[in-house]
Amino acid sequence: MKIGVYFNANTFKRVRSGVIFNELKYLVQEGIPEGVEIFVFSPKNISWWNQKIRGLGYDVDEKKWKPEILDFPDAVYDRATFPEKEKEIGHEVRKRLKEEYNIIFLNSKHYFDKWETHKSLSLYPELRSFLLPTEIYSHPFILEKFLNKYKTVYIKDSAGRLGRNIFKIQKEDSGLYIGFIQKEGEIYHNRLDLESLNDRITNNELEGKTLIIQKGVELARFQDKPFDIRILVQKNGSGKWEVVDKSIRVAVSKDSVVTNISAGGEAKKFREVVPVVFPRLEDDIEKQINTMSISICKCLEKKYGPLGELGIDAALDDKGKVWLLEVNGKPAKSCVHYSNDLELIHTAYSNIIKYFKYLATGSTQKNMIDE
Repeated sequence: MKIGVYFNANTFKRVRSGVIFNELKYLVQEGIPEGVEIFVFSPKNISWWNQKIRGLGYDVDEKKWKPEILDFPDAVYDRATFPEKEKEIGHEVRKRLKEEYNIIFLNSKHYFDKWETHKSLSLYPELRSFLLPTEIYSHPFILEKFLNKYKTVYIKDSAGRLGRNIFKIQKEDSGLYIGFIQKEGEIYHNRLDLESLNDRITNNELEGKTLIIQKGVELARFQDKPFDIRILVQKNGSGKWEVVDKSIRVAVSKDSVVTNISAGGEAKKFREVVPVVFPRLEDDIEKQINTMSISICKCLEKKYGPLGELGIDAALDDKGKVWLLEVNGKPAKSCVHYSNDLELIHTAYSNIIKYFKYLATGSTQKNMIDE
């Protein structure tokens, strides 16, 4: 079996130049005993007329990636994110490989918009207790309405990534609003009136974007720094969902707006943090996480079709209650890597290989969705 790892052109060039990403190294290692070959490609490498790919194959002896002429893969592990000008071609490649060549993808959907995900999951009673009050942000009066109900609110780009352009807003007794935003590790805040704050939000990089407003969560703290949870959920070689990892992301400072590793946050193991902060609630919190995560995966499959791997970001408030923040169709596994837990790393990457092999056996789409 051959699995093609799909990247954008820039990432492909980096691999070709000798940059070896951890996920590629681990995929290759897990593929060898399973008889699975891994190669790398981008949209620019495909020759549709003769169904060949000028990709990169891994030379196990020399331990480096080398150019090769390859047949189309049996399956695609989609790791590609595209800049705006390349999104159309990226989408077209996915569509043709799936529809014209019946090539297996790990996930039937590779991206989950925050607002669309919230609406979809709101339909399921078993998930409503995990969902934050959320609306489209279209007018400053909506901000005023939310702040009359909640101490803190967040405004985000519904399509945003990596914790970018997230505003945290609080109301002061003076009638002014404090707007916090974190950029490149620095936290900026201003005291503004309602109209000025709205201008600040809608006239920066978020102009023209679909914005959502959410009730803010008073995040639990570890060593006085807020933290949240990155959950990795995967299907295994039997096609069953399992919660593989529940890592803690601790913010870089006590005032941080986001906890993302890319924004300076620190990854820690669940059992390093939660039993310390909530010594009597550890089992209950773990149960909440597992119940929520598996339910999210099953509910999203009902809407979008078969899925094999999701990253779920969850908030844990200061009372030990779990809340959904967002769902990611291309979890980076940074927390898995930072754990240095070889058994966890093995599971996270062997599941991908074994689930692809499971799909290749010809199991029906209905069975994959019902499990």
